[in-house]
Amino acid sequence: MIGIAIITFNREERFEYILKSILKHAPSECHIVVVNDGEPYGTTMPSVVTRINNGTQRGVAYSKNKGIYALEKLGCENIFIVEDDIEVLSPNVWDAYIDAAEMTGIHHFNFQHSLRNDESPRYVHDYASENVRVGFYRSPEGAFGYFNVGLFKYGYFDTGYFNAFEHIDLEYQLDKEGLAPPFWFFPDIMGSDRLLRSVIEGDDDSTITNKPGYQENWQSSAQHFVAKHKRFTNQIPDKTDEDLVARLDFLYKNYKRK
Repeated sequence: MIGIAIITFNREERFEYILKSILKHAPSECHIVVVNDGEPYGTTMPSVVTRINNGTQRGVAYSKNKGIYALEKLGCENIFIVEDDIEVLSPNVWDAYIDAAEMTGIHHFNFQHSLRNDESPRYVHDYASENVRVGFYRSPEGAFGYFNVGLFKYGYFDTGYFNAFEHIDLEYQLDKEGLAPPFWFFPDIMGSDRLLRSVIEGDDDSTITNKPGYQENWQSSAQHFVAKHKRFTNQIPDKTDEDLVARLDFLYKNYKRK
């Protein structure tokens, strides 16, 4: 079963646009949960959508976890987390990520073409026998993510972060568990920009960055990362292409759907 958690905060008009795109292209059998971390919306939603209002702002990590918990209880094996600035362009997006996960053993992907990220993949791995190509990027984006639910037995988003670093922390945790490609090689399926689109136009359009208190929040989150991992992100060593290929071979052999 597919589960989709939409995370939103004080952006009702944008949310309605994003929700419409998801409902238009959602599978006939799926669960959709909306986690609102801000003021309640008056938006009319179909009965297939479950609303969760945090009541007071709790942050992105808390909100993502709320969505995950709800979808786990509903029996969802494939979980998508969609922030309120990602438009779905095609009904093929869900199967594209799920098929890639099942055929490669990489059970977590992030859509990398958000926030005007024009970065090209630093490495592309062609799973020719599976008809799947995966690009690996240096900058981790967290506005749209696919997860196989089995990953969450190793941990959820750390709520010690408030609107910063939560997805970076999780990427590092999965790398250390050997359940993801090495840090600094963040995977996305090739061609994802034909399935999804970022509708945010830069930091001025964000409800998190370039807002009062963000720099203090960033500093606090950075300190939490260092306290937890004993190093900051710029001290996480890069790996070679050979290291990446070895990890991909391990994931393929151990986590590919048989």
